[in-house]
Amino acid sequence: MISPIRIPQLLVNQMTQDDDSHRCETRSYSREQELIDSLLKMINDVCNCTSYQIESETTLDYVDNEEFGDFEDDYTDSADEGVDTVTRHHAEDINAIIELADSFVRDAKREMQNYAPGEVLNTDQVGLELELYSNRTLSYEGEKITMARVRSKNATTHSYTIQPMISAAGKMVSPLFLCSKEPKGKMSESIIYHRYSTLIHILIDIKKILFPASNIVVTCSSSGKLTTSLVEYWRDHVLRIWVPAQFLLLSDYWPGQRSAEIYSTVRGYKRLEIPAHTTSRIQPLDVLFNRQWKLIARRMFDHVQLNDIVINLSERNNIIRVNSLIHNQLSSPLFVPMIKYSWFASGYTDQHPGPFQTVNDICFDIGNNFCQRLNCACNLLSFIQCSCCRRFLCFEHFFEAYHFHS
Repeated sequence: MISPIRIPQLLVNQMTQDDDSHRCETRSYSREQELIDSLLKMINDVCNCTSYQIESETTLDYVDNEEFGDFEDDYTDSADEGVDTVTRHHAEDINAIIELADSFVRDAKREMQNYAPGEVLNTDQVGLELELYSNRTLSYEGEKITMARVRSKNATTHSYTIQPMISAAGKMVSPLFLCSKEPKGKMSESIIYHRYSTLIHILIDIKKILFPASNIVVTCSSSGKLTTSLVEYWRDHVLRIWVPAQFLLLSDYWPGQRSAEIYSTVRGYKRLEIPAHTTSRIQPLDVLFNRQWKLIARRMFDHVQLNDIVINLSERNNIIRVNSLIHNQLSSPLFVPMIKYSWFASGYTDQHPGPFQTVNDICFDIGNNFCQRLNCACNLLSFIQCSCCRRFLCFEHFFEAYHFHS
């Protein structure tokens, strides 16, 4: 076994030609001698070379505060401002991607002239972890490892899918399509118990005990992700029933929804496919809206974790309840300008909707207000300000009491 402590001394002995010491130290360590010979050859090559090429490497592992000033303060939040991630090949073709995006927007704007704003729709699949957690926390100065507590590590690496849909008129289309993650891809559970020394096996149909959310259509898969057959289920239970008689649908390049056969039974429909690698620029849901959805969800998870509330938000029925309430909040007329801005920022509309408020402005600018639920004297600090009725509500009366506006 090579000893890193012995190597420097043996190397010095070799270089000073201390043969007796060298032979004594290395007679039984041939691997160490091989390493020393290799190091000596490298040293000799460097000493005998006639030209040098010095390479420098710049890293952010260490920042000299005197040299860079307030570098950390100015750029700490850059990760939250959105960074487009592309492969090297795509980075080289970024100009081509921009031109492709601009060309699609121009064609889409011409097509949109044949439809009313409420008939122009954008839909997108959004993956959400079963348990959301913040990657920021307070820590002691100099602490090498900072731990973040979660309810289940498994839930932080597995996800389910939602598919929201918005119109160019600034409104959400209801209901929301939700695909939960089920181990066998089916909504059923087996319960085994003993009665009078007899083993009894009961198969429960989960669909019969799902939380009854009127603005959610629930399906499932073993991965929590959509498939072509589930897109057809969305077509039959959302698209054909709830959209206008004629409509223009903008959706992305995902292969599971590209086939024209999927939409062959839908009347009055025309679909425009957003080109690959351009969705972060020209898909309205990606530009702004999806981040607002995740913000409310993360607020709920953070509140439960910070206040040690005994609720598992990763449970099936609680996932439905969480997304039903988020959909209900974002359906408020107060968010119409924000949704319109998503279309404007993507380039599909020319008129700026004017000043608008985000989720933080409308729902979480709560200060130290107490819960204002009618006929309630809980005197708890508010968790949210409802975007529909504008009352301040504690978490119990918002989530557990299911504060839903029809």
